Amino acid sequence: MQSTLHQTALPNARTVQFDIKGDTRGSLIALEHGANVPFPVARAYYIFGTADGVRRGFHAHADLEQIAVCVQGHCKFFLDDGTHTEEVTLDRPDLGLYLGPMIWREMFDFSEDCVLLVLASKMYDPADYIRDRAEFDALAKAFDRPVILRKPEIIGRSINLRDAAVRDAAFILALRSNERLSKHLSKTNSDLAAQEAWLEAYQQGAGQAYFIIEDKAGKPLGTVRLYDRQGDSFCWGSWILREGSPQNAAVESALLVYEYAFGELGFAQAHFDVRQANTQVWKFHERFGARLQSETELDRFYILPKTNYLQVRERYAKYLPLTARATQ
Repeated sequence: MQSTLHQTALPNARTVQFDIKGDTRGSLIALEHGANVPFPVARAYYIFGTADGVRRGFHAHADLEQIAVCVQGHCKFFLDDGTHTEEVTLDRPDLGLYLGPMIWREMFDFSEDCVLLVLASKMYDPADYIRDRAEFDALAKAFDRPVILRKPEIIGRSINLRDAAVRDAAFILALRSNERLSKHLSKTNSDLAAQEAWLEAYQQGAGQAYFIIEDKAGKPLGTVRLYDRQGDSFCWGSWILREGSPQNAAVESALLVYEYAFGELGFAQAHFDVRQANTQVWKFHERFGARLQSETELDRFYILPKTNYLQVRERYAKYLPLTARATQ
């Protein structure tokens, strides 16, 4: 049995790929807050010895975040957020399942040797459990879930953000193939057809927004992406500007991202990582109020609460569009 990594149909649940380290002696996976676990771990437990045919779970959590990993054997999860349902198989130790608040879960099809490890963001609290299905259905209808929505265009003061289309493939590829501009970004496929296929799939999908940064004359300047929703937090990245872009393009594009995500979509926080070597960018984020959560030899991991952004927002008021709306 071999599972496939995917973003589930539920905005508040997704599979997570863990890096395997090791040598001829064996393998190791490290689970670390800020690196591959998006919350501080307050509690860990594991389930084993589940009898054949038993179905477990039958509850949701009002506020708790979890990551589940089958460190041995396999099992399946049935997930429901009141709008979408999904079935996910956990069958290898490098595959995790992130579960945010308000996800009804049922676990089943446990193998005889299954050991299911669960990391939780809070200590055990009976009051956080929703065990009655009818109560969950009623709460799910009223639950406020900010989601990342695509938008045709976001109008700024001197630049705009436009939803990326297949026709932008060559421009994006030129940016991502420029070693000086993309040295701190993940590698991308250099094949134009592959880039076009990705953009076509993006146009048909959901859960992220990929924008072309352009000037008022419609000249493309760069890209920026919103993705990886975790509860009321969003991630942004793929932020790259072509050489010769106006000096204010970086500040304005960051402002437009925050105005859209905090003001229109209703997110309460941003999370992102920056390469240690990309000093200019992580110092830029810190000036915007980002807080360093953790770091590795390679990366720095940040959060930026909306409250922090609002505190520094007036400092950049001259770059804000007149329609700015990231209000309290």
